[in-house]
Amino acid sequence: MTNSLNLRAVLVAGLLLTPAGAAFAQQPAATPMPSAHAAHAAAPADLATAEPRLILLDDVKTRMAAHEKLIVLDVRGAITGEMAKGALHVPVDKLEAWSKDVPKDALIVAYCACGAEGTSKIAVRRLQELGFTNAFALKGGIQGWQAAGMPTEPYKP
Repeated sequence: MTNSLNLRAVLVAGLLLTPAGAAFAQQPAATPMPSAHAAHAAAPADLATAEPRLILLDDVKTRMAAHEKLIVLDVRGAITGEMAKGALHVPVDKLEAWSKDVPKDALIVAYCACGAEGTSKIAVRRLQELGFTNAFALKGGIQGWQAAGMPTEPYKP
């Protein structure tokens, strides 16, 4: 499936929602949250060295309910079991190829398996290095998604 078809699949599934203000985004406790204006004004080089930003599941729910465009990425290398419904499986080593047709200001939420956001933070850092300005790691990963009763589906390679 091509990248553009993958994006259309997410749009059809109703999970591709609009990048709007970063006010819902959460930073790790040690890093203050920049204003939405500051996030857009920062140079890509500054974003590439910044601590990957986190987003809370409640914020994702709010954005989805408001029909904001949102790309959800499952960045786990191997998937066993469920993934977030409508998410795209893009392992970290495939992000560069996947991202070529994606607008740099797209709102992207990456998640992984662990509650410590290890792999998703690596993915967000890589997206920042590639020039993405609105990428976030989901606090709690797929476990948090499932615990909150968010829709999932079996992984289909």
